[in-house]
Amino acid sequence: MRYGLWVVVLALAGCGEEISPEEQARRDAQDVAEVRAAQIAPPVPVTLQPIGFAEIEQQDMVGLGCSFLATEGSEDALAITMGDAAFAKRGGEIMRLAPDRGSPENPLGTQVKYDGREFSMELDLLESEGEQVGMETMGYDARLTLTDGRDRVLFSADGTARCGA
Repeated sequence: MRYGLWVVVLALAGCGEEISPEEQARRDAQDVAEVRAAQIAPPVPVTLQPIGFAEIEQQDMVGLGCSFLATEGSEDALAITMGDAAFAKRGGEIMRLAPDRGSPENPLGTQVKYDGREFSMELDLLESEGEQVGMETMGYDARLTLTDGRDRVLFSADGTARCGA
């Protein structure tokens, strides 16, 4: 009886699929990639809120820079870029971002890209020559884009950048 049991066990062990080392390496790599992909959280979209004049005064966002307005006729900026910082409002909180000095320059000493803890912000002027919209202000067609640390887009809008004092 014992002899018969061992014969069955050995017979079953020999029935397994033989895998080449290359195939095993490919399967292992695929398994690792699936585990890593499952660990990366999906991007969380960002909703920006308009920055009001009282907040501009409170946060000392006064001076040379550019304001991004997403809708025509709106006077409240969704983002403000200056030479030493940029600002955006989310969830009622004003977030300050640092200029990326390696990025191209926008007018008045501002940068195209600014980096923060949660995301990076880019204000791309879609035209090199703006149009006069005030005594000291130029208007440009622009695009504002927010990305996370994996360069995934969290927010994107076309609008107008007003650059001046």
